[in-house]
Amino acid sequence: MSHPADNCQFALQLLPVGGPDAAALLQALVTADIEALEPGRARAAALCAPNGRAEAVFLLVREPDRLGLIVPQPISPVVARKLQMFRIGRKVEVFDTVPVCPCAPDEAGAWPLAHDPQRALRADPDGKALPLPETWWAADIAAGMPWLLPETAGQFLPQMLGLEELEGLSYRKGCFPGQEVIARVHYRGRVTRRTVRFTLDGGEARPGDPVTIADGEGMVLYTAQNGKGGVTGLAVVPAETTATDTLTIGEVHGRVLEN
Repeated sequence: MSHPADNCQFALQLLPVGGPDAAALLQALVTADIEALEPGRARAAALCAPNGRAEAVFLLVREPDRLGLIVPQPISPVVARKLQMFRIGRKVEVFDTVPVCPCAPDEAGAWPLAHDPQRALRADPDGKALPLPETWWAADIAAGMPWLLPETAGQFLPQMLGLEELEGLSYRKGCFPGQEVIARVHYRGRVTRRTVRFTLDGGEARPGDPVTIADGEGMVLYTAQNGKGGVTGLAVVPAETTATDTLTIGEVHGRVLEN
């Protein structure tokens, strides 16, 4: 399997949402509890289809006069269209996207990451939407941040992506698209898949690539170069998968890492 070295690098964009009904709109749409969102912190959440599958994963941020979603550039148009569709009849404005860049957690305007407080992002209105560096994605992989791209959107329940562990999924906040399916799995069912970290000692992998593993099959979410000629990444695999299991992506062998 051979792909360009930067196949998993992508830009992040801030999608600002303002107006008197902005918080109510997002409370009715996303998996996280907007009312519990702490100012100055970026927390993971998802937007789901009626079947409960996550169509986008993003970071929620609260500013003094508006809320924002930090979204991968490849799927930001899809998220913006959905917000525009649901804002009809509400006092909500969905603004144009703004580039986002890494910064120090104590920098002015910084949003420290709830899943990794030693790192932060900020809006960069005068910048360009450039892909973030491999080191950023490697750190997000280590923290279990399950970014979705067009190849993986709409495939997995938020529980399969580890959003419970990231405090990006609330069962008490009220209804949102897919909530009934998601709650049924939580209270009555069993999650059949989960997100794990993996490494390939050589070769590369792309979002959406199939994974062959002892207990079945999985799918790559995204990867980053590991500096040793291979990659580390996140993949959704059967729930029974353990850190002793090996996996294959294309013709390249790898292994599951401890979370």
